[in-house]
Amino acid sequence: MRVLKEKDRILYDKLVRLAGGNSGIVIEVLSNPHRSSVDLRTAIREIEELRNRQSREPASSISQAATA
Repeated sequence: MRVLKEKDRILYDKLVRLAGGNSGIVIEVLSNPHRSSVDLRTAIREIEELRNRQSREPASSISQAATA
């Protein structure tokens, strides 16, 4: 990843916090190869969706294991 300017680093850190500390989510959203740029509103929405999807997956696997 390229070296970030200080203000970019602060924004990146806040996005990682929004992603529940998962920097992989932020990298996935910001490096989407299907678009040339991303606005902040879209990035926040996508990060929240991925975070929420990942937080639901472990809970569903635990309930499946309990019923087995």
